Amino acid sequence: MTSLVASASFNYEILGAFAECDLVAVVGKYSQTGVIVDMFRVKENKIIEHWDSDSNQAAPDFTSINSSGDQNGPLKLELINELYTLGLFTNSSDIINTYFDARARIYRSGESSYSAFSRLLNTSKIRYTKIHHTIADSKENTVFVLAEGTLDGKPYAFYDFYHLFSNKINEHWDARRAVPASTASGLPIF
Repeated sequence: MTSLVASASFNYEILGAFAECDLVAVVGKYSQTGVIVDMFRVKENKIIEHWDSDSNQAAPDFTSINSSGDQNGPLKLELINELYTLGLFTNSSDIINTYFDARARIYRSGESSYSAFSRLLNTSKIRYTKIHHTIADSKENTVFVLAEGTLDGKPYAFYDFYHLFSNKINEHWDARRAVPASTASGLPIF
């Protein structure tokens, strides 16, 4: 990243950070490329792997995602896992909508309604097939999910953030990246 950081116009702002075990997901705004989700695997205080979403593939209005809430981690993870297994993997709009508050803010579409997330999936032709990582923030009411799936039939990685309040999702942010045919390390992006 030397050429990017050495630029006199470089600026970076952390919008949120989530960590569990050896995995850290950081949402940040880069002055040259916009909002990107960076994921790091850490071992013995060293970064041993890094993945990120594509430039300019984050939801518009991706602002600070650290909001206060009223639930503990296990309940949040259970609810999000149900959303994926019962709704997203089966593409069931009715099930999906039961997990969202009636006024949920979906930042990519700019809508505030319980059915906005389902419309976003159908309009974008997004299909989720597998969860690779989930992190429930221990202080905030936010869950990060790295999932695999397709967008318009092409393989993609999806970086989704859900904010929950009173057992419902009330905010959703996302970023994404096309799955590359190969990587510099030879390891898959998941």
